[in-house]
Amino acid sequence: HKWKRRQFMPHRRIIRCSFIPLLFHYTIQFHFFLLQLTRTKSFILNNNYISKQYSKTSNLRHKMNGRMNAHDENNDDKNEESELLSSLSSSTSRLILHFDINETILVGDEAGGDTREDCLNKMIAKSAFVQLPSPRIHSTLEHTEQAVPTHWYDGSPISGDNAPSLHTDWDWPQGCCPYYRTSFKKRAKQFTSTDGKAYLPLYHQLDQALSHRTSHHQSALPHNHPFHHMLPSFFHTLYTLHHLKRNYTVVLRTFGTDLQDVALAISDFARGKHPLYPHFTDASLILHNESLFRGRWICNDPTTTITTSTSSSCDDEYKKYHYQLSQNEIVIARTDDDIVQLLESKKICGIQDDYPFWSQQNCVPWAGKPVWVTPPPPQSSSLVTTTPNNELSADNAKSDYHHHVFFDDNIHNDPTDSIVAVRYCDNNDKNKTNPREETKKMFTSLNGNDTICMQGKHVVRVPTIDPILDKYWFLRQIALAEKKVVEDGSYCF
Repeated sequence: HKWKRRQFMPHRRIIRCSFIPLLFHYTIQFHFFLLQLTRTKSFILNNNYISKQYSKTSNLRHKMNGRMNAHDENNDDKNEESELLSSLSSSTSRLILHFDINETILVGDEAGGDTREDCLNKMIAKSAFVQLPSPRIHSTLEHTEQAVPTHWYDGSPISGDNAPSLHTDWDWPQGCCPYYRTSFKKRAKQFTSTDGKAYLPLYHQLDQALSHRTSHHQSALPHNHPFHHMLPSFFHTLYTLHHLKRNYTVVLRTFGTDLQDVALAISDFARGKHPLYPHFTDASLILHNESLFRGRWICNDPTTTITTSTSSSCDDEYKKYHYQLSQNEIVIARTDDDIVQLLESKKICGIQDDYPFWSQQNCVPWAGKPVWVTPPPPQSSSLVTTTPNNELSADNAKSDYHHHVFFDDNIHNDPTDSIVAVRYCDNNDKNKTNPREETKKMFTSLNGNDTICMQGKHVVRVPTIDPILDKYWFLRQIALAEKKVVEDGSYCF
């Protein structure tokens, strides 16, 4: 039958169909009311299904984008790594790398009373900045150690559940200081269990970063071997410099008694026993007892009483003392020049520095662990240049500049408190093309402000959480230091 449009239903169009009876059509209209009752439920069910399908599609899209982003990030990382290695390999200066031990390359000092958990909490507390209670409080240690902070550096309350990201840059936020430098320092070893509970996920990430790199590699070494407490990025630095054929010296520096343990770890690393570098061997990195020294500040006049310094200025104080190295109570090097020649003649050595003297001088920079800075030779501007054929220039091949860099977690942007004493060789003889031609070089100590100026060139503060998470961190700082010396020189005053 052919059905025509009905006059009383002008809005409805009847579908032509030869096999559907008219009765069925009216039956559908009769049950229209029942269909309306179930429409809402059907709509909800259908939309739930669509939402699930959309969610699956979105998740897949995010995964695909994540993979693409990860791929792009991997490419960026590879490009950055390639540029970093190229920069390091193109320089021919001799690197003299001073590494503080505790909380710089070693996490956890059981003999000193700090577990790995204690050290991780302290590391986070050192980069968690707080607002000083009053703008009249100066950010130097002598003023902040009595402060009772109530807010993080972004203004959020310390008592709250949220906290800002850690601040690991050299420059401090205005009117702020690290949590570790306030009156709450005594809580630092339990930081993520008290005021810093918001940083607990980061604590677990750092702990996993240290544990993960050893747990997946079988090793015959005992569980208490120093490997399990040392930063993998430190060994990666030595491994990379070795393969780049860089000429370098490692000088381990400590106020404590951990030299023997670290010497064992590095020696086992050099023998191919490190679980991450089982095929690496370098006999020159085996650290023997004859390369371990004791450093002490000695008063020039035995009749002079050692006084306590409270000023960052060292114009008068430092001249009363000299630094010397001894071994088994026998003096090995008495002058700065003798010490520099001794250190630079070694591939690796260690020094136990003079903590009692530094503490007695109220931690002023000039009384800390010495590092020796000499100006780069005139051809240093070509230290990282190449010929058009991408070969080292003749000046590079003949360069003999010895670049000292000191890594320590206790270096501060504070002229009154720093652990490194920069001993500076000022050569004003313009007739000499290379200051190292002098038979004896005279060194003077820099004051606090001039010591700060050496940051990034010869002293590098180590926010230890960064090298724990980034195995290239030390290498990147070395490349940046070389670049800064080339661009700016060793002087800034």
